[in-house]
Amino acid sequence: MWWGVGAILLAQMPERHCSTRISGEKTAQHRIMVTGKTFSPVVIADSSQVIDLEIPTCADTIELRVWLGQKLFLDTVIVLYEGQRDSLFLGEMGLEIRSDFLRGVGRVVWRPVVIVGKAGHTQELRASELAVRAEGLLAQQLQQVPGVYLFGAGPLVQKPLLEGLGGTRITYLQEGVPLASQQWGEEHAPEIDPHSAEKLYVELGSRPVLFGTEAVGGVIGTETPLAYEKPLTGRLSLTGLTNGRGAILSTTFGGQYRTYQYRFHTTLSRLGTLQAPHYFLSGTASSQANFSLHLYKTWQKLSLFAHYSQYNAHFGIFQGSHVGNLSDLQRALNAPTPLVTSTFTYQIQPPYQSTTHELTLLRVRYFISDQILWTGTYARQYNRRSEWDAVGLYAQAGRPAIDLQLTRHSLLQELLLIPYGFRLGLNFHYERNYTQYAYFIPRYEKYQPALYALWGRGRWEVGVRVEPLYWVAYQVPAREGRILTGSYFSRIGRWWPAWGAELQRQWQIISSSEAETLRSAHVFTFRLAYLQRPPNAAELYAYGYHQGRAAFEIGQPTFRTENIAHLHIDWLHHKTYFCVSAYASPTFIYARVDSPVVWIRGAALTYAYQQGPAVLWSLTGRQEQELSGFLSFTLQGGALWAAYFRAGGWRPLPLLPAPYLEPSATITYKGWRIKTAFRLVARQRRYDPEADLAPPPPGYGLLSGEIHYTLPTARSQWSLSLSGDNLLNKPYRPYPDLMRYFANQMGRQVRLGIRGEF
Repeated sequence: MWWGVGAILLAQMPERHCSTRISGEKTAQHRIMVTGKTFSPVVIADSSQVIDLEIPTCADTIELRVWLGQKLFLDTVIVLYEGQRDSLFLGEMGLEIRSDFLRGVGRVVWRPVVIVGKAGHTQELRASELAVRAEGLLAQQLQQVPGVYLFGAGPLVQKPLLEGLGGTRITYLQEGVPLASQQWGEEHAPEIDPHSAEKLYVELGSRPVLFGTEAVGGVIGTETPLAYEKPLTGRLSLTGLTNGRGAILSTTFGGQYRTYQYRFHTTLSRLGTLQAPHYFLSGTASSQANFSLHLYKTWQKLSLFAHYSQYNAHFGIFQGSHVGNLSDLQRALNAPTPLVTSTFTYQIQPPYQSTTHELTLLRVRYFISDQILWTGTYARQYNRRSEWDAVGLYAQAGRPAIDLQLTRHSLLQELLLIPYGFRLGLNFHYERNYTQYAYFIPRYEKYQPALYALWGRGRWEVGVRVEPLYWVAYQVPAREGRILTGSYFSRIGRWWPAWGAELQRQWQIISSSEAETLRSAHVFTFRLAYLQRPPNAAELYAYGYHQGRAAFEIGQPTFRTENIAHLHIDWLHHKTYFCVSAYASPTFIYARVDSPVVWIRGAALTYAYQQGPAVLWSLTGRQEQELSGFLSFTLQGGALWAAYFRAGGWRPLPLLPAPYLEPSATITYKGWRIKTAFRLVARQRRYDPEADLAPPPPGYGLLSGEIHYTLPTARSQWSLSLSGDNLLNKPYRPYPDLMRYFANQMGRQVRLGIRGEF
């Protein structure tokens, strides 16, 4: 039996990417023609044969026509942009045109098109690229994407900033469903396993119409297209790490049986205490156990997609940022090295966070006709975060200091009118937050209907979205400034206005020659957006110590809705990319440092949320240059400028990442790929001394490298990789990271990995 199973596995060919498969069954005398502006027409005279058609990454349109004799039965144009991930008939299911559309001729199966590009404001990372930093959280996987910066409180609490914006100003999508747990505060790392999906994408700039008014800075999401062509395929990845002395194991199995598709994924990881140059970051051990399941089934005009995933993690928090009194806190801030040191251990000790995220999703797509597609999605997500302290009353009692549990039910519907490029959506979200033990944010409920319309014609896009929010909070303590009065409001209910509009136009300058177009195409994107974003729960009601910030947070229930205007301009020319973005708001919400406090969980810094006028500019650039067939250079960089108005003058916005420049070189030869990069981060010269406890740290340079070798096997694909970050073991403290007050960041990390596909 095992010989038979082995023979089946060896017979599996690796899945082909960047291709479209067009097949016909039981057909006679009809013709399928695929054309595009940037590649020659392909005509399949006998569609009973199966072919693979390679689509260039600069393809902008695909025209699909089905003929029977001289009569046209189907004429559909699909518009694609390089790097675009959400085009007509593209996604996890593809398009299946059944025999009733072709009047008994047969069927045409249009498999998902995967266009891998680094164009414009949309960036994509495939599963093979995510394996480079196998231990990385979602934020660390994205740090090579132009326009992405990192913010956090240590190596395990990392969050991406898109053009300087984070928190609930970024929408996180997991299989198209917005993540809800970011309501708990800006510093929480997204509870998404980047290895559980086949594709991770980033879209910069405000997109309030399709993704909601929280998509101020952009969208980060995961997708898993199910387009298997064999009964069984699989992928195995095992990585060992020197810093933390741990390992990551990732497995994926998927396949197709008749009209069924399936995929099952697991990720297991265990890391011990992480090490900075010259000392251990005590308390930074971690573990993860994640899994996901995807199922897909098609009928004549109906398709069904189901998904369930669970994310379970324990993250240790650096112990040196948790102290008992104000004197200890002041000594920790002034000490050149942490006052709390330890040796290596795999044991997860307080303070630490335990996190659970569950997503259950059911999506139905139904072709009402050959020109109308209806999509309905129901999703339930459950998020839980518990914070276990090393000091304080709750630590002595053996209980978590904070236990937050958030459940959201989402009903998403969209009607797509294919000939007109018109999308009409009607959504509804119900969200309930439950909290116990120490107060941080109250128990609350949210009711949020949403209606949006987006029209795309040629290279124009215009749309509007309205999503009023009714928010009910219970048992909210009353306070005067930072002082609790001893009374509380049993119930606070309020409607919040929320709406957004956007206008986008693209220009593309191409040549009549296909070869010339690939070398000289220019793509310009211009976008205007305006939106209103209601404050999140932490900005309104936070009052208490939060491990992620290692600070006492204070929200303001009197905040108004954020009004934000956005301008986005980018230019792509072959391998040159340049982007300018601007944001302006008269009611921007930000956090300022305040005097420390002593709470039942120990002494801590204080971050008080404020609101006022603010502006932000972002410059991002990337240039790739091929010097030969095997050697290429890339230069990437970015800079931010932001200010807020306070006390009669404009001041630098707190915790803004410093400018950076990163040159890199890549050598590819046969199955080898060698890459090295050196990221230069400047010192942040613009900061507000009244909104920080210490000046920004000096600039630094970090060397990283990767050696990747793919074994020349015909029936399966195996690869070996050796990679590392901070190879020079440089002590450094990034300005936006709140651990910089107490310790350096993690030192040298070297990984050895093996990855196989069959």
